[in-house]
Amino acid sequence: MKPFTALACVGTLLFHAASGHAQSATALDRLDPAPAGDRFTAVPSPEVLGHLRPLASLGLVYTDDPLTLVRQRGSSEDELLDLVSRQLTVHGSFAMELAHRVKVELSLPMIVHQAGDSASLPELTADPPAASAAGDLRTGLRFEVLRQQGHAPSASVGLSAWLPTGDDASYAGAGVFRVAPSLIVGADHGVLAWSTYVAARLQPGSDEPTLLGSELLFGAALGPRIGPVRLAVEVFGSTVLDRSVEPLTLASTSVNGLLTAGWEDGPVHFRLGAGPGLSKGVGTPDFRALGMLAYVPPADSHADRDSRADREASRRAANAHRRGDGEISGVGDQRNGPLAPALAGVSDRDGDGVADADDPCPDRIGDPNGNRPGCPPDRDGDGIVDASDACPDVPGVDSAEPSRHGCPGDADSDGILDPDDACPEEAGAASDDPEKNGCPTAVRLVGDRIVILQRVEFATGKDELSPSSTPVLEQVAKVMNEHPEIARVGVDGHTDSVGSEQANVALSQRRALAVVRWLVERGIDARRLEARGYGPRQPIADNATEAGRQKNRRVEFNILRRSDEGEAGWVDGDLDEGAGAP
Repeated sequence: MKPFTALACVGTLLFHAASGHAQSATALDRLDPAPAGDRFTAVPSPEVLGHLRPLASLGLVYTDDPLTLVRQRGSSEDELLDLVSRQLTVHGSFAMELAHRVKVELSLPMIVHQAGDSASLPELTADPPAASAAGDLRTGLRFEVLRQQGHAPSASVGLSAWLPTGDDASYAGAGVFRVAPSLIVGADHGVLAWSTYVAARLQPGSDEPTLLGSELLFGAALGPRIGPVRLAVEVFGSTVLDRSVEPLTLASTSVNGLLTAGWEDGPVHFRLGAGPGLSKGVGTPDFRALGMLAYVPPADSHADRDSRADREASRRAANAHRRGDGEISGVGDQRNGPLAPALAGVSDRDGDGVADADDPCPDRIGDPNGNRPGCPPDRDGDGIVDASDACPDVPGVDSAEPSRHGCPGDADSDGILDPDDACPEEAGAASDDPEKNGCPTAVRLVGDRIVILQRVEFATGKDELSPSSTPVLEQVAKVMNEHPEIARVGVDGHTDSVGSEQANVALSQRRALAVVRWLVERGIDARRLEARGYGPRQPIADNATEAGRQKNRRVEFNILRRSDEGEAGWVDGDLDEGAGAP
């Protein structure tokens, strides 16, 4: 049981000629939850991950024996009564992130149940607390000064204010305006996150003494994340900043411990926690238990929506280049070599010595001893006579170009015949590697993916495209121009696991948007592009090694929808349910 104070010590200051109302004019609950969207419960986080991103949370907190009156006699203590034996408080919080730097928030506690004893002592007179009461409204502003870079943590400065909206007769409100500048430092390395903070909550003097005046607030939290589960251990507290009270003593300091386990899969997060009081300061309970529900949408979800409008304004129709096959011209009869002697009494219109009844080519002079007797020689059997076949020993196809007639096809016109071309539908370069011969050096169209063979590079930790990325993005634009049937491509950004997962998701989303903007500015219709940031959630290699982390930092182009209608099949907005690449 954590007592209020010792009458023989600090009690002479706090109880001197004090009425019950003066004594209860305090916000007793020592847990002031962090703003909605922060990763820990009592200790705020420094990161601001989104723009126009709304966040909300609702928590229920139970505290046992937060205010007990004792009398100290030498080294012993006599418990007199529980001024507040239990409290059940609902905490509601709403926050909004702006420009990836600023976070504003509102938070309001409501005591829905509390109980305690009345006091009638020479030193103190107090009525039982009200069963329910509203608390002080907290408003806050946070600015992220330094962003996490590798192992270097993030840092934010903040300013919170408490408006005297609470019932100051029921241990729910201080009855005066309070303000607290703060400093928050922390980092999220994916599997492990931590945060610390310190703040000075300043309370102007009032006409009557209260349980608590100005305070120094502090806290630290550490916790791993295992898939969607986040565990945490937190220590937080406060000490009275009053010249009449010795700070950092057991009686003037509240220290609390908290263990939490949370589920963070999707935008709805759930958390349970419990912990003991670790000191004898005012408001420190024997133990505390809580449950919290939060709405935390992915970072940049609204930034993405705003950017779609920007892309619409700059959208231009892409020029679709269709490749047509030339019509095949007929091959005239050729007389090759001496004619076979005429057959007496048998019809042989072309006079090649093969009776019309047996001649596949009765009107064309052919070789009676060839692989098709009666037809002109065709050594490769491709149906194109040798005399007109530019490749008489290699089966080929018809072509309007004499130099290509009878030769193997070259569908992409890159000079590499289809049988030898590893990418017959895409123009490429010659290579000694059979698997790369005739393939583009930067971009390939493979199934439902536009595979880039060179990396899309960005400035370190930023969403600025490096000039070295221009050639590969030009090839992506070329492929999309040449394939109007590609109606929607997901531009997917990925990162390694170093740093905050939420920060990595936000960075990958911004990088994907940067690629989309680049392609739109080069003429690709914005309806055909969709930016998607996955952060570290879809690794293709081991993040424990530098080589693996480098592979995981990537941009991918996935075909989400095809349409035979060309430009008419390019649609804006979300894809129909079940739509995708066939």
